[in-house]
Amino acid sequence: MMLKKCLIFALLLALCLGLTPARGEQEALGNPFPDFTVETTDGETFTLSEALKEKQAVLINLWASWCPPCRNEFPYLDEAWAQRADKVAVIALSIEKDDTLDAIADFKKELGLSLPMGRDEEAALAAYVEAYYIPTTVVVDRFGNACFLQSGDLPGTDAFLRLMDYFLGEDYTESRVLRELPPARDWQVTGDGVREAGLIYQGQWQEDLMFVAQGEKATLRFASTAGDASGDFLYNEYLGNFTLLEDIYSPDEGAYVYETEVPGEGDCIVFRIFTPEGEQTLYLILTRGEEGADGVVQQLKDAGYTMEWAYRD
Repeated sequence: MMLKKCLIFALLLALCLGLTPARGEQEALGNPFPDFTVETTDGETFTLSEALKEKQAVLINLWASWCPPCRNEFPYLDEAWAQRADKVAVIALSIEKDDTLDAIADFKKELGLSLPMGRDEEAALAAYVEAYYIPTTVVVDRFGNACFLQSGDLPGTDAFLRLMDYFLGEDYTESRVLRELPPARDWQVTGDGVREAGLIYQGQWQEDLMFVAQGEKATLRFASTAGDASGDFLYNEYLGNFTLLEDIYSPDEGAYVYETEVPGEGDCIVFRIFTPEGEQTLYLILTRGEEGADGVVQQLKDAGYTMEWAYRD
């Protein structure tokens, strides 16, 4: 029962609203993205090739007004764009035929957004990348190639910043395909027989961190970051409580250290780090033995997801 509660509340939410590969990833990634021109709600025109003359990357967000995850991530995308607008161009294009420019302008005003928004006419770009799930995020690098393509809402401003920053800087001298978001922080899980594993959906590794332990106890270590705040906390789905990160900070190790028991009988723990504003910055699954990992996957299969798991090492 605890496993089912743990997975349905946490894992399925992450899969429904989180990152999954877009269907056309294999064909689109690493290849030139088709040039396009759209009209924005501000009466301007946005052309991909023109934007790339001034910016180091272009982030394309495919969305629709009826999509709750799209609405959820827009404030994060808007804030990230505000911080990187000198280097990254952003255009949010609705794939919904009933989302007129006037309707999009009203939506933009309702959410208090500043980023450029328009329409993906006849959902042409969505069809090109086979984005059957929204929101879908595409990053076109300075060389005009699609180098990131994922469906699902990104969990916070930090996630968008990490994504953008990957394609910036003087050391980015050739196209590099990014299949997973760069990690928010360095992390380590130690204990008896702990091995890193991962979930595989439609043949692609998912972003979720997953560890399989053989013993009854494990220790989690998370590196501190410049963006940490005093109210950041670690939430334990298994026990249903949270711990302030500052309370588990170890000056000797320069990291947050959390010791925990690993549940048996095919159960699991889901750890998540949140900011005081509720922004998720880390998601980690811990289970005991291969039986536990099999239980995680079986629950997902029972819910209709063709999921597998494997050790990463």
